[in-house]
Amino acid sequence: MSMLRPETLQVVAQSLGLDDLSPTCVQELLPEVELRVREVIQDALKFQRHSRRAQLDPTHINQALQARNLESLYGFTAPGAVKYRQCEERETLFFAEDEELELAEVLNAPLGQIPLQPMLNVHWLAVDGVQPLIPENESIEDDSTCHTSIKDEAFVNSVDRKPLVKHVLTEEMQLYYTKVTEAVKSDDFELQRAAFSSLARDPGIHQLLPYFSRFIYEEVKHSNHDLSLLFSLMRACRCLLVNQNLHVELYVSSEGYWPSSLLLAHPLPSNWLHQLIPAILTCVLGKQLCENPADDHWALRKYAAQLVAQICERYGETYANIQARVSKTYHKAITDPVSLDRGASPSLSPPALQDIVTLLYDAFGESLLPYIRPEQPTSMLDLCL
Repeated sequence: MSMLRPETLQVVAQSLGLDDLSPTCVQELLPEVELRVREVIQDALKFQRHSRRAQLDPTHINQALQARNLESLYGFTAPGAVKYRQCEERETLFFAEDEELELAEVLNAPLGQIPLQPMLNVHWLAVDGVQPLIPENESIEDDSTCHTSIKDEAFVNSVDRKPLVKHVLTEEMQLYYTKVTEAVKSDDFELQRAAFSSLARDPGIHQLLPYFSRFIYEEVKHSNHDLSLLFSLMRACRCLLVNQNLHVELYVSSEGYWPSSLLLAHPLPSNWLHQLIPAILTCVLGKQLCENPADDHWALRKYAAQLVAQICERYGETYANIQARVSKTYHKAITDPVSLDRGASPSLSPPALQDIVTLLYDAFGESLLPYIRPEQPTSMLDLCL
């Protein structure tokens, strides 16, 4: 016995334009229609259980119809219960109550806005840590322009203020930094070689670069004339320079105050470079690099001078003031009597001075020869000095 009434099937047939449906045909179609309805309801119950819903709703019915490649139901997914009214002519017939609308109001109503098509747009959030000023990025405003209307001191004092953290390192990065710095300062050759190899090749240590540059700066400043430690620090600096995955120029070109106690005994310009170059030039022009003057501190000075030359050659075109400032420092270390008395210039040995003079003579000797009087000295040293 079918659960569906013949009247239900006749109403559906009439809505489809089939008015002459015979009672015999209705009785034959009722079992088949009921079977299809049961299948759809069973599939809808499966969707209800998988979506963990407590009640079956029209959304599950539509999902079941879509799974069977059937058209979904329209107008039954609105929130709230659907109101049904009883037909006046037949008490057993119900229909959904719809709101009556005036056709003139519908025709005269303004058209809605056309929805925008989905699209993708690519822009830079930051380039080398600097946020570009483009409309897609939020403008960075001064905090002083932000005011609050709350004046109660008790409320203001009760608010927990957290410090701004601009650079957060993971535990793995912190552990790596600790191990590398300990290896640089240790006397274990194998441990140092492993640390230097990692600094020269590892592409994932870019976040630690400012910390390593600051570490080299502070350790050179407080080295206490430890020649082996200074050598290790210069090797670490060279490893950072040869690593192609690091942007060392961001820390080579930084301008700031260069403490006079770090390098020469006399004050240097206050707008000098303050990250890597001061530490390297300390090992070139420092007054005393080792406790025992008999130690080979010239090798350290030569090694550090090669690093300075490498920096000038690599970043001289990008930052034009690097070579000029380094040359000015060398010139002041050679010509300043105070530096000579306090031992800053012995970092340039006589062979090194001879090399500098030779380079100057090769560059400017031919252009200066026509202006030299016969009674003037013509030796290379006298000419250039």
